[in-house]
Amino acid sequence: MITNRFLAGLLAIGISVTTSLGCSSDGPSPVTVLVTYKGEPVQDVRVNLLNSNGKSAFAFTDESGKADSFTSTTPGGGVLPGDYTVTLAPKQETPPSDAGAAAYAAPKTKLSFPRKYVSDSSSDAKVSVTSDGTNDFQVELTD
Repeated sequence: MITNRFLAGLLAIGISVTTSLGCSSDGPSPVTVLVTYKGEPVQDVRVNLLNSNGKSAFAFTDESGKADSFTSTTPGGGVLPGDYTVTLAPKQETPPSDAGAAAYAAPKTKLSFPRKYVSDSSSDAKVSVTSDGTNDFQVELTD
């Protein structure tokens, strides 16, 4: 026969385990990435952080080349600690609905950065996000 004391003990253990699993110090961290190319800021591009575990986050650079306020699938945003490859994508605007097929047939936008940064297989830009300390990175793009 199961006693109330036994059930209370199991409940206490369950709460303890759940609390310790839910309160991790390895939660998302704020990250800032400054992107430059030939000493100049890279403006209005999407900065993607991709890791080997399938985690990712993105933000857009401003006029100074700085990207922060990273969006991810992590509740509350931020970037989980780990090693990431940095990729870039041009910021694309959605053509107006009345623009028709001509808007989609327009020539592709010229990149303001070297093409190798479009793919994680060719990008040599890496960052390591930590759960403690400052996660401010400068990424100088090279040809």
